[in-house]
Parts: sequence; C-alpha cells; structure tokens
Amino acid sequence: MTAPRTLAYFAAKGGQGTTVAAACVALMHARAGYPTLLIDAADHHDAFAVLGLPEPAEPDAVATVTTDLDLVAVETVAELGALDTAGYDIVVIDAGQHRPTAGTATLVTRPCYLALRRALTVTPPPDNAIVIREPGRALGCDDVTAILGIPVIATIPTDAAIARTVDAGLLAARIPAPLLRHQRELVLAPARSVT
Repeated sequence: MTAPRTLAYFAAKGGQGTTVAAACVALMHARAGYPTLLIDAADHHDAFAVLGLPEPAEPDAVATVTTDLDLVAVETVAELGALDTAGYDIVVIDAGQHRPTAGTATLVTRPCYLALRRALTVTPPPDNAIVIREPGRALGCDDVTAILGIPVIATIPTDAAIARTVDAGLLAARIPAPLLRHQRELVLAPARSVT
C-alpha cells in the first residue's frame, strides 16, 4: 500500500486563513473522490467550527465530515507520526503557526510586512505559499516570492462570500465560488512545486 500524499498548511503569524485554506483543500480532494484525512494540529482546533461540526466528545475521535473526508485533532504537531493514515489517499494538515515537518509545507500568508517578517525566520523554509490578497496592501504576490524565495501557488482574494460561508458553518456543504475558482492551484500545485 502506498503512503498518502501529505499536504501541510501553516502560517508564521495568526489570522492568515490557514484553517480555511486547509479545510477547503481537504474538501476539494474528497469531492474528487480521494479518501482524505484532515488533521487539525493547530493550537485552537478551529477546523471543527470552520466545517460546522461540534467538538468531538473524545479528544482523538475521528469525525466524518463528508463522503471521503474525515477530521481528527491532535494536540501537537509531534503527534502526527502516531496517526493511522492507512486507507487515505490524501492527508491534509492544518498546523496552525507551527512549521510542519511532514509532507509539502505550504505557508498561508497575507502580503503584510509583519507576516512576511516572521515567515523569514521559519526553518526550514516553506515549500510554497498561498497568498490571501487584501485590497489596499502595499505588498503583493511578487513581493512574497521575492522576499521568501518560494513560489506562490495560489492567490485567494479576501471575499465576503468566504467569510459568510465560514461564519454560517456551511463550508462543508458548499465551498465558496472565490475558492472554487482556485481549485486547480490548490489541489495540484503543492505537489508540483516541491523540487
């Protein structure tokens, strides 16, 4: 049996959109028919709320989100190696503000000075980045690539449709159109950008 493809998402600074990005990537793979496990290894375990699920009664319980998508929380990134991932084609990790050591490490960031300043200190550096584009920012995707020296695989706009869907707990039921427009980059690009 082959090992699952592992895609890990993290941010150098909180509030960048890591949980929503990881959840969407996991949902997109599951909807394509790949048995997928989403691992919430972030400090606050917001993946359950983002997907509209109640917190599990048992801390290490595996919850079914949709057909082909399960969700489990771990307390630390160090616990990832102990998880049974047999039977899954894709493992998506929401590592919060911790640089993951497993799989392709994708930095989720806004093009802001403080976030990029912190991202420069990440060791080892991320494999690639997803940029959350905000109107009025002085920095853009080209700046992220120039400063961090990594490819930007997708640029996602801040959009009220995304916020409304997450706030309503409906992300598992319907991925917002602004995210679906980037499905190809979010699903395919992380594997291609690792050398």
